[in-house]
Amino acid sequence: MENQRFTELFDATPTARVAKVREWQATAWLTKGGLDRIEGIGGAFTALGDALTEAAEQKPDANGKIRLDETKFSRLCGTLGGRAEQAQTYFPVPFKELRQNWSDALRRLRSDSRTCQDALATGEDAKFATNAERSRRFQESLDGMSPAMSTLTDVLGKLRTMLPPSKDGS
Repeated sequence: MENQRFTELFDATPTARVAKVREWQATAWLTKGGLDRIEGIGGAFTALGDALTEAAEQKPDANGKIRLDETKFSRLCGTLGGRAEQAQTYFPVPFKELRQNWSDALRRLRSDSRTCQDALATGEDAKFATNAERSRRFQESLDGMSPAMSTLTDVLGKLRTMLPPSKDGS
């Protein structure tokens, strides 16, 4: 059976052969670790979003502000950055046309995660002098994460279009 698949591949037109090889590459990359890394990043991003939603649901203080658990948010940003770093050390996305977007999005997530953590640092560890600067940098880091996640989702969607149809026809 396996030999027949290879024979059919070699007898196929060059266009059909390339499509089959790309299908195998996408399947291998996703099933041997790529999807695990994407899911890890997605889980970390979701946890950060859930924490932001929870913080937003707080009753504001007398100044109209809410209090963030800086340790918790720093940890969540660190986890997201760590997952992006793990994905960067995995095999590159197998297709040149997707590889740059994938790499850029991971780089952006790592950078924004570090900025998030830096913005939450206080005392001797503080990177920014004023609370206004810390707040601005924290918001900027969050603003940068969403487009990076959208790019990763887009890359995943394109990879999935290269997979063979599932046995149930979907």
